[in-house]
Amino acid sequence: NFVIVALCVTFSACLVCIGAALYRLFRPARAYQAFLCHHKAGAGSLARLMKLGLSASGAHIFLDSDDLLTLDVLFDTVRRHTRNLVVIGTKLVLTRMWCAGEISTACQNKVKATLVVTDDY
Repeated sequence: NFVIVALCVTFSACLVCIGAALYRLFRPARAYQAFLCHHKAGAGSLARLMKLGLSASGAHIFLDSDDLLTLDVLFDTVRRHTRNLVVIGTKLVLTRMWCAGEISTACQNKVKATLVVTDDY
């Protein structure tokens, strides 16, 4: 009986390792190095400038105003396709439903977040 149990445990461990390796191999890659979370009136121009600067270095940056047709999947973009959430901190950024949702989604899904503090934050 001990030999059968040991073989079953070993086989199960091998299956778990193979499953983990396959998951890493086939899971979708995070398409965006950064997602710029901002309040449009307070930091729309700054977000555009940041995107231009970061994109010049070859980074793939998400700015929602470039993709207004798919706002219904905005949180999914943060959850599944973003490596870093960059919050441009202005005094009204946390009062906006979309910004709060993006930040919450990033926190719940362990997406790295960085706060860029502006003068009026």
